[in-house]
Amino acid sequence: MTSKAKRVAIAQRVGREGIDHALNSGERTNADRVAEGRVILDLMHAMTGVDPAHDADGPQTAISDTLAQLFHVAHAEGLDHTQLIATALMHFDAEINEED
Repeated sequence: MTSKAKRVAIAQRVGREGIDHALNSGERTNADRVAEGRVILDLMHAMTGVDPAHDADGPQTAISDTLAQLFHVAHAEGLDHTQLIATALMHFDAEINEED
């Protein structure tokens, strides 16, 4: 299977799994949020080839590349990415604390 074919297969799998997860989940937990984040990283892997596996590019590279892509979207939309980071961290802290 070519690299491009492999990426297309991953994107198709991720798309189906992501939709199934979103439709079948009730109250979301942090475990759900982790699963959703992994779907996003898998999709980025399919689109860019950056592999979040520890024995490949690693999760740090995959996550930082994904954030950079989202910052490009924010810039295109005229949004302040630093404000988005602050808001995201506020949500993250609240979600982590609700399960402690």
